[in-house]
Amino acid sequence: SANTTGNAEEIYKCITDCTAKELGLVKNNAVDKDAFKQLLVKTLGKEADFKPVVEKAFEDCHQKMSKIPEHELLKPATCGFAPYYLMNCVESEIFKNCPASKWTDSADCSELKGKINNGCPFMAIVKDEAK
Repeated sequence: SANTTGNAEEIYKCITDCTAKELGLVKNNAVDKDAFKQLLVKTLGKEADFKPVVEKAFEDCHQKMSKIPEHELLKPATCGFAPYYLMNCVESEIFKNCPASKWTDSADCSELKGKINNGCPFMAIVKDEAK
């Protein structure tokens, strides 16, 4: 149901927000762009093939996020939206732009890529796949 989905999204939002704060990626309720990017490049971009993909994904997503009106980012909620938005966007972009050398050409991977290209949030797809 929609209510369950909303609760699940809020849980993922809270986990991402809490983790980002613990890692020092959020300061004064704002994303620390440099710290966030450094961590993503160090973790998701540690393989040479992925580093440029991660860097571009982060820059593109951060720019998209900066165009969201502040009142939308700060809607009344129990947890911050920005870290969740950035992670969801970055993971989607990485998946869509996976280097050919790392892509697994299977029906499942192609189906997931199609869902992401159609606008499904990465987090929703991952949750569905984990059931």
